[in-house]
Amino acid sequence: MKRWYFAYGMNTNIREMARRCPGAVCYGPVVLPEHKFVFRLHADVEECPGHHVEGVLWELTPACEQALDMLEGYPHYYFKKQVVVESTQPKLDGMTKFVAMVYYMNRQEGTEHPGSMYLSCLNEGYADNGLNHYQIEQALAECERNEKAS
Repeated sequence: MKRWYFAYGMNTNIREMARRCPGAVCYGPVVLPEHKFVFRLHADVEECPGHHVEGVLWELTPACEQALDMLEGYPHYYFKKQVVVESTQPKLDGMTKFVAMVYYMNRQEGTEHPGSMYLSCLNEGYADNGLNHYQIEQALAECERNEKAS
């Protein structure tokens, strides 16, 4: 059985994933419905009806998942859960929906602007996979609004 992983942050970056998880296979763009992309210093997703998050579907080996668990600070910084993602490509691997693991932050409140190197890694990953940068721009704008409000 394949181990599917939905990446929406720095793990959209193909070059970085090849270094971290050489056994991972990229299947391209997918969408996580009913969620919103936010920054809490690092990328995060939160449940939000009427929204969706663009990201990348990866097939992981057990060793890849262990490497990502360490990188993501699981279970202290990020938790994991199973979600259903939808392919944006016609019948990817003969399917249109996948049950995939996703990392989400333990702290699900507030926003915080990411660092420039982290943001550069995300932008490269989005460009690698033809993802729309709109959700990054929206999350950055939300950080700025929250900073001005406080």
